[in-house]
Amino acid sequence: MTLPAEWSALVTAISATVAALGLLLSAWQYYRTQKWVQLRFAYDLVDKLYVDESLCLAKDFIEWQDRTFLLPQRYIWAADENGQFQHSLSAMRLAMAPSSRALGDDGNTDLKPEFRRPQYTLYVHVFDNFFDYLDQIETFAAKGLLRPEHLLPIVHLIKRMHKSGLFADYLEFYDIRGVQRLFKRVA
Repeated sequence: MTLPAEWSALVTAISATVAALGLLLSAWQYYRTQKWVQLRFAYDLVDKLYVDESLCLAKDFIEWQDRTFLLPQRYIWAADENGQFQHSLSAMRLAMAPSSRALGDDGNTDLKPEFRRPQYTLYVHVFDNFFDYLDQIETFAAKGLLRPEHLLPIVHLIKRMHKSGLFADYLEFYDIRGVQRLFKRVA
């Protein structure tokens, strides 16, 4: 039995409408899933700031003025006999200053001998790791995978760093462009 032409057209129109609605619903679900994945990714990056000992230490150095810190085991070599480290902005400024650098025998730039002490080298270790982390964030942000509002604790630190001017010369000296771009993106 065949349907009359008007019924056949009606069934075809209903089928097409249902298919279009299904396609729209699938697209909407895909979009929502991608947003959730993006937010989860951002959460994991922010969480790393509080879990990774080196990143957490960099965060604390940025946030605090002069203060005594208990160092994690990884950095115990920079601590005094009580496992403590006396953080000071003046020592951090010296450690990160290009004027504290010299060309080594191997042709690479390194701290001058008078600055190769734990009170300075700890800052270099910690912030080199932190700048690698920020460079990764800039790469993800440049690809549209992250937005500043997803990373508020990190944006807060970047703004503090940028405002202090403490790291600008270091970033320029070592040509750490990703972090420089990130500063411009959020500052």
